[in-house]
Amino acid sequence: MKPNKVLVAVTSFDYTDNADKLKTFFSSAYDTIIIHSNNLNECPKTVDYIIPNNYYTGLWNKSIQKTIEGDYEWLLFVASDVSILNQEIQSLSELINSITQDNNIGVYTFSVDPKSRRTYNELFNQQTKTIRDTSKIEGFCFLCRTSILRKMYPIDYSANQYGWGLDWGMIEIAKRNKLRTVVDDRVIVYHPRSLYPINEKIALKQMMAFLKNLKKQEIQMNRIIIINNLIKTHKYDSYLEIGTRFKKDCFDQIQCNHKLCVDPGKNDIYNFNITSDEFFDINQQKFDIIFIDGLHTAEQSYKDIVNSIKILNDNGSIVVHDTNPPTEFHATEKQYTPKENIIAGYNWNGTVWKSIFKLRKERKDLIFETYECDWGVTIIRKGNGSLLELDNDFFSFEIFDKNRKEILNTK
Repeated sequence: MKPNKVLVAVTSFDYTDNADKLKTFFSSAYDTIIIHSNNLNECPKTVDYIIPNNYYTGLWNKSIQKTIEGDYEWLLFVASDVSILNQEIQSLSELINSITQDNNIGVYTFSVDPKSRRTYNELFNQQTKTIRDTSKIEGFCFLCRTSILRKMYPIDYSANQYGWGLDWGMIEIAKRNKLRTVVDDRVIVYHPRSLYPINEKIALKQMMAFLKNLKKQEIQMNRIIIINNLIKTHKYDSYLEIGTRFKKDCFDQIQCNHKLCVDPGKNDIYNFNITSDEFFDINQQKFDIIFIDGLHTAEQSYKDIVNSIKILNDNGSIVVHDTNPPTEFHATEKQYTPKENIIAGYNWNGTVWKSIFKLRKERKDLIFETYECDWGVTIIRKGNGSLLELDNDFFSFEIFDKNRKEILNTK
């Protein structure tokens, strides 16, 4: 795997010869794959994945799947009928790498040659020789953060087979996360008219329904959806839950073949009715995914995470709840009743955030990513991470509050 953390997915339906050319072009700088939709056309010679003929949405879903599975931070999605007119791979990769290092950019696209098929006017090359903000992108060529794509993946093929509106969805999610969408006038691409007929009436109807549901989906995002998406994406088979309380709240809703839960309480029937420390002392199993929602103190959550890493399979994920407390009242070391803490009430996040901060200072062999929903849901995976440079020796909440996006790597 090349170090830049960008996956290039060349998606092919027709123009198969050009798919091979694009793969050759990009592969000297990036990990590059060809995904071909299985129609009557001949496959590209260097194809990596062949999927059923399920239009743009199928190609989009498969591209996101391989991006997530490979722990790439960005996806460069390129349709096989795209031609890059004015850049060699060395200069183009320098431009792309500069974009991936800009923390303010979420979605990036190339400008379009005026001789191309009809597109949005603001995407045509304006000869500015720089990047500029845009409210539009085209689905045939874009660079997008994986964290944005995760919030849309997977798209239900039966509900939106043509993929209309996915470009707007990426822009909307980037906007919600205060990230820019930009078009680059330094790069020009040509895109011909598609040879495949589309029922535009159906496509438009599906797009409007997709965009209507996008906001609802974002609001409803929670730990259960995130865990089940991870299980589905990575084909996980074993699930461990640390801190369950009531099984109906989360455990019973997790869709995994083999599940175990650990809790020392008396509210429900658990596989292991003992503390997490006692469980880790006797456990001999390894797991694909581990959800930690136990005692919300810095000391205990840190121990639970470290112990979980030891029994996590190599491609596994740890999911930690309550990592993004909205106020200092939610982030107390001791849980108070609503009467004692009128602001936070029973919504006690504790000091779990401190364990994430400490691990980010210590472990560069781990990758962290946090969803801001549901009081903060942090995903931890093994990989080539980087140490947090920010100092907060006394674990000040004020410092955390000002730098929570950097500390938690929120998405």
